[in-house]
Amino acid sequence: MSADQNKSNFMSKTDSDVTIVIEESELPAHKSILTKQSEYFKTMFSSIEAKIDKIVLKETDFKAFKRMLEYMYTGSMNHLYRAYISVSEICEVIACSRFFIVDGLENGMISYLRRRAVDTNPGLLLSNAFTYHIDELVLISTDMIQKVAPFLAENKIFEELSLQGVEHVLKLNLNTSELKVFEALVSWMRQNPDCKASFPELLKHVEVNILTKEQLEILHKPTPVSPTILSCLLDLIDEQKYQSRKLHKIVNKNVITGLQDLRIVEGILANPSSPNSTVISHPERIVIFDLKQNYFLNCIKLETFARSTYDVAVSVDGQKWKYVHKKALYCCKPAVLKFEGRVVRFIRIKAARGTTIQVNPNFEALYLTDNFKEETVAKPAVFKRPEPALSNEMLSVQEMTIRALRERNTSYC
Repeated sequence: MSADQNKSNFMSKTDSDVTIVIEESELPAHKSILTKQSEYFKTMFSSIEAKIDKIVLKETDFKAFKRMLEYMYTGSMNHLYRAYISVSEICEVIACSRFFIVDGLENGMISYLRRRAVDTNPGLLLSNAFTYHIDELVLISTDMIQKVAPFLAENKIFEELSLQGVEHVLKLNLNTSELKVFEALVSWMRQNPDCKASFPELLKHVEVNILTKEQLEILHKPTPVSPTILSCLLDLIDEQKYQSRKLHKIVNKNVITGLQDLRIVEGILANPSSPNSTVISHPERIVIFDLKQNYFLNCIKLETFARSTYDVAVSVDGQKWKYVHKKALYCCKPAVLKFEGRVVRFIRIKAARGTTIQVNPNFEALYLTDNFKEETVAKPAVFKRPEPALSNEMLSVQEMTIRALRERNTSYC
């Protein structure tokens, strides 16, 4: 049959030699087309089942199969694009094409979902990817979630996640604050009480020990979570506080080997796919990096890009900050900041008021012992009135006065 004949024969009983039955609905078909387009049917019709003129397919979604069948007859996916079907329905078509081994349809549908990604909640995409075991879709949705991580609540990412999706996202190195992750998780827990048995394990993926008492209050609003969850949380805080006492001291070597060693707590990674991307301060004029462990440091080497000044502070808990360089540093110039050795986990770069700042995330954090000299903050120059030039006679008088004062001080001793 020609391509045009195939199109006209879709759902036509003319010359149909097989009927497919799904959910008590019948679809007329042609063995020649099914055999050519599907390895599943090719194998079926090459066996003794070739004489069968009616096939009952169990555990098959009728809509998905019909959409796949139209693709087999027309070679086009336009009918899927025009319908603008839901993500779950597209995933049903992908699953159907996999089972019946129909070439081209799965890749086409994944490409279509990638194009629709801008208008699709990545949490919904990830949940469906796990439900239908579509690994490529897991990667696509994970990348999307990481890009919008600073806006978890605004994009309602967690609202669309399944339990498996939540577990996956919590294990990611999300570039956002621990508070935002905690708030999103607590909100999801309240919306999914059927998953309460998993709550203690899910909370283990959040560093609740660095949250303040005020930030933990969301557990009591609008209604308190169960006493069991509160008890687990208190035990978890104690355990995490104990673990946080561990201190890493790496001598004369950068503790950061790549972006995987960092988390961007405040700021946005401009281009996640580029190794040369910068972190832009948003919405405030600060960028905060989390080293994810406590290190003993005395030097930070960083590079910034903006026409403004900035200062640098460090912290162990992200709450109390200690300046390591409070004087104004100018952007567009690499800075080497040496300071008295201290425990550091968070590093904050703060731009001058009313400006934004861009920071190269490929900076260095070190404990130096080689030729180390702590930098001191330069004191502002004090203007001194120039002394008048002295004649030889005046000079001799001055020398005599100084000598007399020295002798007087010596006699007092």
